[in-house]
Amino acid sequence: MDGSEKTLPCRTCEFCQYQGLYEASLSCPQCNSSWEPCIVSGYPLVKSQMIQCNVCKMGAIRDHWNDYIDAFQKIGRAHV
Repeated sequence: MDGSEKTLPCRTCEFCQYQGLYEASLSCPQCNSSWEPCIVSGYPLVKSQMIQCNVCKMGAIRDHWNDYIDAFQKIGRAHV
């Protein structure tokens, strides 16, 4: 947090609609649902944002995965 924010960023539980869930929480305190962590960021794998790695079959958040792939493609090009 940068000091100007008064609360942590939250999201809504996709199972019980609890709205006070910290955005990086891997479990819901209201309904006890849980999520697997993204292999790139560690954030919870919410179904609407999830993709699967073709190699390891682990889940990732689409935007985080794309950022990861872009960064490593740039690094790979720099070393060629």
